[in-house]
Amino acid sequence: MAVDPRYRYVNGMRNIAWLVGFLRKREGQYFVQQNNNAEQMLPIAVPPNFIMPPEFTPVEVACHVLGGRENDEQHCVLKAIEVSRPSVRSMPPLSTWARGKGADEFRPFMSNGEIRRELIEKVEQNEDATEHDKMMAELFRSSGNRLDSRLGENANKVFLAGFVGATRYVEPNEHQNHGYGEIYLHQHREPERAIAIRLYNPAALSILKGLRKGHPVAFQGQVRMKVLPDDEGNVRHRNLHIRVDEVFATNPQKDFISDPPAWWADLFKEGRQEAKARPAAVESAPETTTDDALAGL
Repeated sequence: MAVDPRYRYVNGMRNIAWLVGFLRKREGQYFVQQNNNAEQMLPIAVPPNFIMPPEFTPVEVACHVLGGRENDEQHCVLKAIEVSRPSVRSMPPLSTWARGKGADEFRPFMSNGEIRRELIEKVEQNEDATEHDKMMAELFRSSGNRLDSRLGENANKVFLAGFVGATRYVEPNEHQNHGYGEIYLHQHREPERAIAIRLYNPAALSILKGLRKGHPVAFQGQVRMKVLPDDEGNVRHRNLHIRVDEVFATNPQKDFISDPPAWWADLFKEGRQEAKARPAAVESAPETTTDDALAGL
């Protein structure tokens, strides 16, 4: 998707997400559906002036990732900045044959991620199907039904940069077998606007110990919807967040397009003060200055 480079940043820091899937709409809220579990659909905020395609249409959505807080928990908000047709690399042509099909039980994917064959069978019965659709359906049959129609590797990608805020390690619990690191990425001064990042890495705890408030960092990951059921199997909680497996040093040519904001110095000072309050073993680490922290910028 050719998004104007100027719009790939928020407050001078890299912030862009690309999502590919089927467009859904419930009670005025738009979603991108990427699997058969409708509870895991990714909600997107759409500006009033956007002209959106019909529900069930395959789409590629470019978004900004914004941070928010609800019930004392940090979560992400996806704000659409462009909606277009998906590329073949992101959603192969067979996927588009599901357009206009399905209702409340719209389940376009098989267990292996491919588009359901019955959707292809319905193409010729659909008076709205184009000649190209019918030609591709015939190609699918002649190939022995082996054409791959799974979502491509570009179907869910996020690139972010900013400054480390609060961090914590979440231990394994009844809802997850592995612990993870939680990092709040600042692109604005206010903590409630920080972006919730979940770091899934065997060395997550060690990585967190090496981070300090105010340090510039970059991430590459995916948007995920965490769904927690109650004892009766009903959804009791959802959390939209960014999942990553690594923390990267910033690239001055890609991650920032302006000087650090004025509030960054205060955040960095908080990090130094917190580091001094740690045990002696941690206090003995070399002092980091603001110039050192900005070396990667």
